[in-house]
Amino acid sequence: MHLPQKTFIAFLVFVSFLILNSCSSEENEIPEKVINVKSDDISIALPENALVTSSNIEVTLPNDAILDMVNIYIGSNLVESFSAAPYTFLVNSTDLAHGEHKLKVDILLDNEIVASKIVTIKVDKQGPTAVYQIDLEALKMCGETTVSPGISDDISGISRVEVFLNDASIATFGNSSDYSFPLNMDDHPIGTNTLKLVMEDMVGNITTEVLDVNFYKPILDIKFPDNFIREGVEKVHAILSDSDGNLIDYVTHSTRTSETLTLCSSIELGAETEYMLTFAQDFSNVVFSFYVYGNLTQNMVGNQIVLASRSLPSSSASINMDMPDYEDGFYVRSSTPWSSMLFYNNTFSGHVSKNFSVDELSTNKSFVMNFHPDLHRSYQWALVEDINTKFSLKAEDFMSTDVTHDFLTVNGSSLDPFLSVYGFENETHFRAMSSPHMLYWNPSLNSINGYDYSYANIFDHNLYSARVSNYGIDGIGAIPKTISVPGQSISYQFQNDKIIFNGLQNYEVGRVRLTSLDNIHIHMEFIFDGHSTGMAIPELPENLFVQELYDAFDNQRLQVIQGVAENYENIENYSEYVSNVFVNSTPFYVVSPKRERIFASSVGTQLLPIIEFPFFLRL
Repeated sequence: MHLPQKTFIAFLVFVSFLILNSCSSEENEIPEKVINVKSDDISIALPENALVTSSNIEVTLPNDAILDMVNIYIGSNLVESFSAAPYTFLVNSTDLAHGEHKLKVDILLDNEIVASKIVTIKVDKQGPTAVYQIDLEALKMCGETTVSPGISDDISGISRVEVFLNDASIATFGNSSDYSFPLNMDDHPIGTNTLKLVMEDMVGNITTEVLDVNFYKPILDIKFPDNFIREGVEKVHAILSDSDGNLIDYVTHSTRTSETLTLCSSIELGAETEYMLTFAQDFSNVVFSFYVYGNLTQNMVGNQIVLASRSLPSSSASINMDMPDYEDGFYVRSSTPWSSMLFYNNTFSGHVSKNFSVDELSTNKSFVMNFHPDLHRSYQWALVEDINTKFSLKAEDFMSTDVTHDFLTVNGSSLDPFLSVYGFENETHFRAMSSPHMLYWNPSLNSINGYDYSYANIFDHNLYSARVSNYGIDGIGAIPKTISVPGQSISYQFQNDKIIFNGLQNYEVGRVRLTSLDNIHIHMEFIFDGHSTGMAIPELPENLFVQELYDAFDNQRLQVIQGVAENYENIENYSEYVSNVFVNSTPFYVVSPKRERIFASSVGTQLLPIIEFPFFLRL
């Protein structure tokens, strides 16, 4: 077949175009990129987290690596660029901030990153730091204290630590996990002292930390026994004041476990410098009892007060018992510091405390006295175990054996005497003034019967308390046959936050009681040298009590209600009373078998019963 000439020519042109175009494409084709470097092929002569100063660092790549450029970055800053080996560059730490930095190596080929490697480097420009678990500048440092700072350096580590106190070196450490050191206040002056820590790290950075620390002198240790309080219900504050009542220091006991708390002073107290010590019992922020001891000195007290163990109940049971054989006019009563029952409205009722904290100082027995005040030899008694399990008291439950009947003679007064008698079940109770049973109580003995009285003489240790007019006697053993009222008197005043007291020559101890005008649950018992002229009201620590208590003090809402002068047999002066009775919490009758009192009252003719801290018996 023959194509027309024009068609044939067109065909040849088309074929020629195809051939030429094919040749042109082969000549212009870009060869395929060859990448033979991986991230794992990059070797940096620097370990992870390396500490750098000013040093040359080398990057090593395989000899056959195909690349155009090697870029070195620290953070986002380009440090160096290389087009050929060797890839060695300088890291100058002076140009870098303290802390961690990312060192990055990028391999570039045809302007593209084909491989990278990053390591963390560290620059140390800061010295070590010290952290304290407590604020030393706010801490009251007293006696010997161990300071345990947490010293660390987050980059290079610790090289050396030296501790100075008032520029004198007191401790030196190398690299350690424990930088504790003792501070003994006895070796340094009271007041502000300078504590300095000089800390150096492994690269020579030095940090100096200076603190002003306050040194106090230990004055007195207060030893609290186990179960001294009911935890969560009450607490006891011990407050140290100078003789003018200015606050020096205070501590708080609020746990059932034993502990020794130290009262310290920021001022010098000489061996004969007088001070005041207050024990404040706080019952659930409702009832506040203060026992303020004045005219104390270090020579008199020594360096510690040991508080006696006492047993506290954690529960109570109500008593409601029938007495089918009760006779009109008889006085039926059972009483201890923690339990009280009385026949009233045809029922013997009240409460008995249970579950005491110290078994050996407690009892499950209730002593019940039953007598007619106007009938001679009518006295009967019963000693009932677990009285809360009983439903009635009958005539056969009472006994009239082992009863002492006697008479009291009064000289110097026409007033009828008051008499109470208590008994202790055993020696332990007696020496701890714990769990005394009321054996007899009569506010006014009957003169018609010759001031007769009776009590069950069934215990080895008895304690009596007799009062006539403004005179009283407390003691152990046999009740005196005769009470002679001496006809002496005392006086007191309370003004300008000062108690003014006029005592008696041979009476060693003075007492004055203050109460709040607005709250019957606030009272203060002051105990002091009976020959002193009085005492100041102690300053209260801030934020320790409820506002109502501060208002009573600040607004002068306190009143004095009674004063007492006390004369102790076998005790010559107030100093002996403090050292023999107060310091070791010894019941007075263990040291002195007889105590005389002359009292005055602003609220009546009778002496209000007094509790002697830390005991609970009121006499």
